[in-house]
Amino acid sequence: KNISVPFHDLLNIQFREVAEGQVLLVAEPNLSEINNSADIAHGGYPGVIVDGAAGFAVVSSLARGQFNVCSDYHVYLKRPITKDTKLL
Repeated sequence: KNISVPFHDLLNIQFREVAEGQVLLVAEPNLSEINNSADIAHGGYPGVIVDGAAGFAVVSSLARGQFNVCSDYHVYLKRPITKDTKLL
C-alpha cells in the first residue's frame, strides 16, 4: 500500500512495511531542516517517528469508521541525532 503523509515527506520519514497492527517507518535525518543551535536534531523529531508508527499500527487494525487518539507517549533518547546519524 502506498501511503503518503505530507508531514512525514517534509521530515524524510517513509513507510517500509505496513501490515495489520504493524508499521515500520524509517527516517534519514536532514539536519539542515531539523537541527537546533547545538547542531543536533530537535528532540521532537524521534517523537514524530514513534507517534507516527504507533498511530498507523493502531489504525491499520481498526474497523472502518473507528479511530484512535494518542493521549500520552514518552520517548527516551540515548544519544543525540547528529550529522553522522544515517538511518533511524
